[in-house]
Amino acid sequence: MRRRIAKSPVFKGLSGSLVVLCFALFLAIAPGRAQADGEFVQFDWSDNGSLDAVLAMTRGQMNYSATFSKYDSGKTVGLSVLRLFPVEGGGTFKIGPSFQVSEDDEGDVDSLAGLKLGYEYFTPLENGSLFALAEVNTIESGYFGLLQFGLGQSGVSLEMSVGGSDTYEEATVALSKRLGTGPVILRGGYKFVSEVAFLGIAINTF
Repeated sequence: MRRRIAKSPVFKGLSGSLVVLCFALFLAIAPGRAQADGEFVQFDWSDNGSLDAVLAMTRGQMNYSATFSKYDSGKTVGLSVLRLFPVEGGGTFKIGPSFQVSEDDEGDVDSLAGLKLGYEYFTPLENGSLFALAEVNTIESGYFGLLQFGLGQSGVSLEMSVGGSDTYEEATVALSKRLGTGPVILRGGYKFVSEVAFLGIAINTF
């Protein structure tokens, strides 16, 4: 959920974007491998009527992504085109331009352009897998961090994420289940700042 709110006491005196950037640097020296070409689509519906959608596609050394959020005071669309830089023995750095268009509930539109920097990796574990993602964006000092643990061969994953900018913040936990061996995933979770539950569906061909 995106809305203009004051920063909570947890975040006072602490730069979320700096924390995520440090996390990205830590990932850069950890063993792992990046994902191959593929597509990712995700829709989350919250019980307060908000909607969050993500579309991402990787082809070769390029990643293309789009996001859409509908919240209580408006809606936001984000786009990015990132160049990928695989790290031997590690994951993948990515950097490129980003764009954002927001419209509030009074019809005022705000368009912004910036630069996005990120790092991601995937690594198998003894009893599952780990996917990690860290991103920062110069648009409204945006940041996002995610840890996703795959639980054995069950198709079940536990996900924890934090995100924010100059105008919003969120912390989320989610549980997901892949249907069989296909790309369809059902998910549900809770957003702690917004204090709402959500249900979602994803398609992941990575």
